[in-house]
Amino acid sequence: MNTPLKIIAVIAVIGLIIIAAIFAPSIKTPDEPVQEVITMDQQIKTYFNENLSEISPEKEVLGGKFYVTALTVATTTYGQDEYVVGEISYEDGHNAYDAVYTLTVIAQNSFEVREIILIGTSSSNGITFQYPLKLPTTYISAQDWPPKVKIVNAPYSCVEEEKTINSHKYCVTVESEGAAGSTYTSYAYSLPLDDKTVTFNFTLKSVRCDNYNDPEKTECELERDGFDVDIFFDVIASTAVVI
Repeated sequence: MNTPLKIIAVIAVIGLIIIAAIFAPSIKTPDEPVQEVITMDQQIKTYFNENLSEISPEKEVLGGKFYVTALTVATTTYGQDEYVVGEISYEDGHNAYDAVYTLTVIAQNSFEVREIILIGTSSSNGITFQYPLKLPTTYISAQDWPPKVKIVNAPYSCVEEEKTINSHKYCVTVESEGAAGSTYTSYAYSLPLDDKTVTFNFTLKSVRCDNYNDPEKTECELERDGFDVDIFFDVIASTAVVI
């Protein structure tokens, strides 16, 4: 996007060309090629249009070809690495998908996908919310999914453990049991929404990391240590709307 200084510079250059044409018509200036400026949004859209067939979690069907229908783009840095994050909608003429994505910036106009998480929308019991169709994890999986929702026409109150997650209050109940090399953990998160109390229930299955040898064992342990269920759920809850 042109800044005011760039606009002034362009006006100045145009003025000089006009003056030269009036006072020195015999002098011909060679035509300079106009270099097209490709925005980051255009670069990302081109990247996805060229690569979605390979990197999409779901594949094209019936001879269709994926293309982008909507896209948001934002850049961020972590340490010395630069990333592009945003939301994307795409389809192949038969099936349409919504997702969030993260790309690593390799070089100018060069990217590498880190993750694409497909997003679904659930509407039940007077609540609509968005959720990832599949958890972005290998050793942790969702069992009761998407979360089941119950709404009570009563003000929020908590007699269990209350947590504040990203400035949002939740009443949280957690129950775990082990079976066949895995742990099943049931979660209930209650929160206030439009003078009502909404409760989300879901179960996650965590494979016991000692079932594996390295390097899988270490990968499993790192994944479990890095996966914060509270933060994960707070992102889902932030999309909830009473309908």
